[in-house]
Amino acid sequence: ITLEIFSRMYEFFRRNKMITIICGLIGAGKSTFAAENFKNFTDADLEESKDSQIKKTLELYHKGIDVAHITCFPTLKEECMFKGLKKKYIWINTPPDICKSNIKKRGRRRDLLNLSDTLAKNESIYDCYIQSDIDFDVVEIFETNERW
Repeated sequence: ITLEIFSRMYEFFRRNKMITIICGLIGAGKSTFAAENFKNFTDADLEESKDSQIKKTLELYHKGIDVAHITCFPTLKEECMFKGLKKKYIWINTPPDICKSNIKKRGRRRDLLNLSDTLAKNESIYDCYIQSDIDFDVVEIFETNERW
């Protein structure tokens, strides 16, 4: 392979990298979906903070690596930091009753400490999704007849 061909290939891959922003309710299966479908993903639960997650996402992106970024719903900071970058959005469409069951099974202390607050956050996240003008690809990962 010549340097010229390598340079063209590198430029093609650099231009075509993407951030996939995976959104959904707490307990929807965002992390599971990312782990099963993306080689590289960032999750605030695995980082020190949301800021360090954003930084890691950007580092991977600027290295020419496709990366999935997990968030319940994009914050203003995320939108600002990712502005102008090639990105797509996925909404993990999991009904609230399945999310609640997943939250209990997962047993994460901060979610269970006040389950009613966690479920209220899910209502708020869903409201943001419904009112948003973001063009989401919708993914159903749990089989159900419920449409909401």
